[in-house]
Amino acid sequence: MKLRDPEGHPAILIALSERVADIQGYRSVFYFLAVVLFVGSVNGANQLHIGGIFPIAGKGGWQGGQACMPAAKLALQDVNENPDLLPGFNLTLHSNDSECEPGLGASVMYNLLYNSPQKLMLLAGCSTVCTTVAEAAKMWNLVVLCYGASSPALSDRSRFPTLFRTHPSATVHNPTRIKLMQKFGWSRVAILQQAEEVFIS
Repeated sequence: MKLRDPEGHPAILIALSERVADIQGYRSVFYFLAVVLFVGSVNGANQLHIGGIFPIAGKGGWQGGQACMPAAKLALQDVNENPDLLPGFNLTLHSNDSECEPGLGASVMYNLLYNSPQKLMLLAGCSTVCTTVAEAAKMWNLVVLCYGASSPALSDRSRFPTLFRTHPSATVHNPTRIKLMQKFGWSRVAILQQAEEVFIS
């Protein structure tokens, strides 16, 4: 297999950039990771670095990072200690606190991206932070995995083409809400909402 094109550029890196630009579904994420692993093996590297943005401190926001960050570290430890998973590679997590604040989350993302080592992907939590991070990450064709973000807006693939999440959208609760209202015979319902974006009521 040729590893370089006629101009001397690594052909595998060119193929990688083309593949990442075409991410449209979960299957493409696995292709992307497979190519990255192949690049690492060609370059003799064995460290895969993941950036983590966790809401830990702060006031008024979701502080789920206090539980999610230790869980992520345990998961990486399990993978690293299992010889049948990613043999020859070691996963390393680089993380910081977003306080569930979009501005701070963007700052954490830029620090993770512009400081060595190069990150394979980003983990993020808190819907407002995930919205900001995922909208920016698509400019780098960078995969963002949100472990705790339920905003229905994040399901928009045209707006967030490189975002994937393990937490379902809040809309999955709607059938349950309807059943509950039908059960008790409620015909009038009041809804209280909070707008996270300007010019939305």
